[in-house]
Amino acid sequence: MNTSVKEISIQEFIKSKKQVLDNYLDQALLYSFDNEKYKENMQNDSGSASKLWAAMRYSSLNGGKRIRGILCLAAFEAISLNSPMPADDNSTNLDLNKVLPIAAGIEAIHAMSLIHDDLPCMDNDSLRRGKPTCHIAYDEATALLAGDALLVEGIALCLKTDLNPASKIRVIEELTASIGARGMTGGQMIDLEQTANEEASLEELEIMHSMKTGALLKASVVIGGIAAEANNEQIEALSEYAVKIGLAFQIADDILDQESNSELLGKTACKDLAQNKTTYPKLLGLTESKAKAKELVQEAKTALLKSNINFQPLFSLADYIVERQY
Repeated sequence: MNTSVKEISIQEFIKSKKQVLDNYLDQALLYSFDNEKYKENMQNDSGSASKLWAAMRYSSLNGGKRIRGILCLAAFEAISLNSPMPADDNSTNLDLNKVLPIAAGIEAIHAMSLIHDDLPCMDNDSLRRGKPTCHIAYDEATALLAGDALLVEGIALCLKTDLNPASKIRVIEELTASIGARGMTGGQMIDLEQTANEEASLEELEIMHSMKTGALLKASVVIGGIAAEANNEQIEALSEYAVKIGLAFQIADDILDQESNSELLGKTACKDLAQNKTTYPKLLGLTESKAKAKELVQEAKTALLKSNINFQPLFSLADYIVERQY
């Protein structure tokens, strides 16, 4: 069983995967139309179609961490390298056409969620990834439509995978379940309802974040496993790993909101405090929140090891999620 890859730092791993994803998205979101009249409209920078695509590219190609797409690629490599293969084979020989379109599609969908999350009717934020949010750079209507379009483009990208039809269906089922009313969208609704709810419990907070933040992150990891033809035991392990790091990710976000600054975060700092939102530090305190995040990371690693998934980048990504500075 080949369970190793070339030894590189997690920073190098993230940088290399991010570059691959950025390049793929850059090409995937180029203007391309069959309708000649629509194409003519695109030639005019003031054209409505041009404005829409510019807003889509502005929000999806503006320097995000790409953590969901990277986790998808890492899970794919972890399972692929955990299968019998020639001794001289490694991750550079993997068929990324099976997973790269999916990982990029997930990132497009994540960009949609950020556009919508920043809208005045949602979190009403003016800064994202160090730049004006989409509705500030353009306008609210354009931002809403750019998000809608990125959602559809993201799903379309996932269908460009070289996977067999049955696996494609599994991917789309997993993905759509994670972003609908039972996942990210439902979690956003709960978040809106619970804003400034001083009665919210830790259990309610975890349910909300498992949907709003954790569901798509979990799907990213599980889908990477599906693309690599993981068995049921491996899928369960990847799922448990992802649930743990998804919660750890949100705890880290809550901590950073209090301890960091807007310049470093690339978004408005201390906003949760200003809006009196229920957060992990509010319920547990900073010290216990940090301890909880580290505990979840260790549990995530244990889940992988119990199923003999011994892939260092997945372990290091779990650490990165709670140790990151933004």
